[in-house]
Amino acid sequence: MIFILGCKSEDDENSVSTASTTAAIDAKAITDFGFTDDTNTALSSDITATISGTNITATVPSETNVTALVATFTTTGRSVSVGSTLQASGVTANNFSNSVIYTVTAIDRTTQDYIVTVTSTGSSSNCVIGTSIIGNCKLSGF
Repeated sequence: MIFILGCKSEDDENSVSTASTTAAIDAKAITDFGFTDDTNTALSSDITATISGTNITATVPSETNVTALVATFTTTGRSVSVGSTLQASGVTANNFSNSVIYTVTAIDRTTQDYIVTVTSTGSSSNCVIGTSIIGNCKLSGF
């Protein structure tokens, strides 16, 4: 039998592992966010969201049902939740009729909230009555 042993300087080990461990322990970012047509039958193509600080915005085609969209995301955190519901990228559906708050939890249990807002390309306020389009109308009392 042959044994090969080696050793490493304690200074080398501490400097490398401390830097990488510290960065990973408090990491809690969403680095990529969107909706794929593979996991969302309401979409005909993939949608890539824009991340600006802790605000995430996505625009979907008009007439898209946003009440059960499944987001695909990448995170540096340990877990992601919406309210008390853990989120799995490409699996968990959410109602995006209003802004949704995604909370990323780091290994050290600190959190960061991200506000996700989905808008429609056809979000103008034009109305169609019969065959006529009436710009900026509001109907009430019906």
